[in-house]
Amino acid sequence: MRLSLQCHPDTPGEAVTAVSVHLNWSPGKALVLDYWVEGDCSSIIWPTGEAATRADGLWQTTCLELFVRQGQGPGYAEYNFSPDTRWAAYAFGDYREDMQPLHLADPPRVTQVETSDPKATQVRVMLNEASLTATDLIGLSAIIEEKDGRKSCWSLAHPTGKPDFHHRDCFVHQLRAT
Repeated sequence: MRLSLQCHPDTPGEAVTAVSVHLNWSPGKALVLDYWVEGDCSSIIWPTGEAATRADGLWQTTCLELFVRQGQGPGYAEYNFSPDTRWAAYAFGDYREDMQPLHLADPPRVTQVETSDPKATQVRVMLNEASLTATDLIGLSAIIEEKDGRKSCWSLAHPTGKPDFHHRDCFVHQLRAT
């Protein structure tokens, strides 16, 4: 299933023309997210850091994100993925409150995939998270930083006002087996 992200109207960029996510999941299996960034990809900052390590602050530059809310309660999880393979995962007890590191049995696998199209970059995320269910609501988002310092914020949906991926209005897609 391919889902298109929308750029927040207050954060337009010059380089990116589209961001989408191809989602593949079956209960008990890994969640595979293929993030596609289209446009002038040579004008985007693609982070470089220590490979496959947990790291905080990934959202300060180009970062791909997944938010998961189980049921109607106030708690949710946030996953951050850097194209250079670093990652982070947090549990929140309520909106932006009670943040704790989320412990994962298996760390996510993040890879920047070579594409034949110079105007598209693919980043694949494989997340082996056993607690995902078909009733979960998810939000998908991306922060794309361009070499001139401009950052665009992309999401399935945006709340009124400034970009806020933690907002309940961003959790708009029900996880379904594919």
